[in-house]
Amino acid sequence: MFTLAFDRHHRILLARVSGGVGSGDVAAMDDAIQRFTARHGPTHDLMDFTAVSSVAVPIGKLVPPPANGSGYKRIFVANGRLVELARTGAPLSVIVPTIDE
Repeated sequence: MFTLAFDRHHRILLARVSGGVGSGDVAAMDDAIQRFTARHGPTHDLMDFTAVSSVAVPIGKLVPPPANGSGYKRIFVANGRLVELARTGAPLSVIVPTIDE
């Protein structure tokens, strides 16, 4: 499951992912983010995976997300095994262990 929240002032789109995550969940989240960006323009993306309990996504299904616009950052919050998956799926993104970072 995922939720999206937007900080219009700082142009930050927060995606919080929780529970078990499968290929369909990743596809649905990617689609929602692309539709949001098409409607509202580029944003900094903050992807919080700290509440994920299990992952059932083949490595081959992880592809780098499209560029989100010049000067915009993509930050993944991940720990444990999810760090490896984040590096594989988004090698040019920043990865931090906690949301505070």
